[in-house]
Amino acid sequence: MADTFKHLAQGQLVHTGNAAAQELYEAPSATTTIVGHIRLSNMHGSASRTAKLYHNGILATNVILPALTIESGGWAEFTGSIILDAGDKLYGISDTESTSVTYNIYGLEVT
Repeated sequence: MADTFKHLAQGQLVHTGNAAAQELYEAPSATTTIVGHIRLSNMHGSASRTAKLYHNGILATNVILPALTIESGGWAEFTGSIILDAGDKLYGISDTESTSVTYNIYGLEVT
């Protein structure tokens, strides 16, 4: 078994509507991933933004971080443990069509 601490994913949240979500990370096959830290940053120069994070779908029961407002130039963080089995996914949604909310996901992949 190999344990690899790594930067799992990064990018910009895009607004895909309330009925859809952007896939941020998928646990690789034959791998268990332990997500330990997620940071969302609002890079917009003058407006606050709202973002949500989900595990394996966008139902209310799948919420990791509910709708949270991030002030201009600010950030929000999740620190804890989210266990993803092979094929499990993390999703995100932003409140606007802007791509000003960025994400970074850190954790451990166990193979």
